[in-house]
Amino acid sequence: MRLILHIGAATCGSSSIHHYLATNASALRANGVMIPDGMLDITGDITGEQVRFFQDLLRVPRPHVVVRDKLKALKIRMAATGLHTMIVSAPILMSDPIFPAACAAALTFFPDVRIVSYIRRQDDYLISAWRRWWFKKYPSISSYIESVLGREADWSGILKPWERIYGRSRITVRLFQQGSLLADDIVEDFLASFQISRNRCLANPAWVNVTMDETLIEIAGAIGDIFASQPESEFLKLATELLGKSAVKTYAGSRLLSLDERRAILRRYEVGNEAVRRNYFPSLPVGRPLFREPSPQDVVTLSGEDRARLREHLMLRLLKALAERAGETELAEAG
Repeated sequence: MRLILHIGAATCGSSSIHHYLATNASALRANGVMIPDGMLDITGDITGEQVRFFQDLLRVPRPHVVVRDKLKALKIRMAATGLHTMIVSAPILMSDPIFPAACAAALTFFPDVRIVSYIRRQDDYLISAWRRWWFKKYPSISSYIESVLGREADWSGILKPWERIYGRSRITVRLFQQGSLLADDIVEDFLASFQISRNRCLANPAWVNVTMDETLIEIAGAIGDIFASQPESEFLKLATELLGKSAVKTYAGSRLLSLDERRAILRRYEVGNEAVRRNYFPSLPVGRPLFREPSPQDVVTLSGEDRARLREHLMLRLLKALAERAGETELAEAG
């Protein structure tokens, strides 16, 4: 029996993998592959991931015992139903060094354990992480990067606890960047890496997560204290409802960091990235960096005046849409 443990990283295409696994859970099961539910069980909804289970694990006194009991029960179930592979996926697994040890029971129950991690260039990762979550805590991307630079997205350091317990031979590292994935499709890449049959499965999703306009994210960061008690997505969900397509990022590259800033970030990770290249990508020529270098195409340059104009435009549209919604609510209540 085989266990495939997809540990992340976050913002590296995990949502597409989760969507595919959830959508095709029945077909995969018919092909011998088990997709557990969100709490690492078989009785709940199958979402293609177990993030909530592992989040809760951080609050229990003996996490390894909880995981051990779950894996033991799942293996018994697999044996009883003739399944040969189980896929567990949670990008949070790369966020805390407690998780490699917590999952160590996998080596006891499964003769074949595979750990897979998708990683991306650190400047892209930090931009994506701030846009997706950390705008709420850090009012600007510069304050976020200043706080986490050199620690967050240190792929070499993050992988070391996994290497100590599972050994490098069980770990697969893939680059989440254009030109590095099979058919430039992370789902295709993931399935092919582990020879997972697609018999009777639906096609890969064209996209899952929508990237919000960066000016809108900056507005959200500036007023993060207003919705501090709400999930990170609440402001952006509301803005999308109000603004429609205007809330969605439609351009390549990013306005948030200059080319020099991107290159400076990469320099902070040079040693660790070289270690990852040496350990997991020995076919890359010596001297060639792990990731492609930042280029002018990665950067969208706007003057301060243009940035201010975009910000004002979006804020006025938000206010107008909110006023219209308030008017509709008053009419409905009056009626």
